[in-house]
Amino acid sequence: MVCEMCDELDIDAEAVGAVAGAFGDSAQAIVSAAEIASGLTFGPAVAGRNYGDLGVRIAAAGGLVGSSLRRWSEASEDNADRLHTIVDGYRFVDDELSTSLHDPRIESTR
Repeated sequence: MVCEMCDELDIDAEAVGAVAGAFGDSAQAIVSAAEIASGLTFGPAVAGRNYGDLGVRIAAAGGLVGSSLRRWSEASEDNADRLHTIVDGYRFVDDELSTSLHDPRIESTR
């Protein structure tokens, strides 16, 4: 949370990490759905002679669904990675600050 009246930034690293984990889980579920969607074929052989063109169009549309789901999964995974990077960076800075505040060299100058 950003405080508009001060120069602070406070992040609930555990909550952000949980959101990142949820994005990662979602990405896996979406990729599974994409694999299922890509396997649903309805070409001319299945459609029959009278519906050959329609079967081809339905198969093409099904392929688009699978590729769209894969892109969605990739975007979800990217979001998870970015959130993990934010949490890691925040924890690093927080640890460094904590260490410097307890540094005996700094204590002796106070």
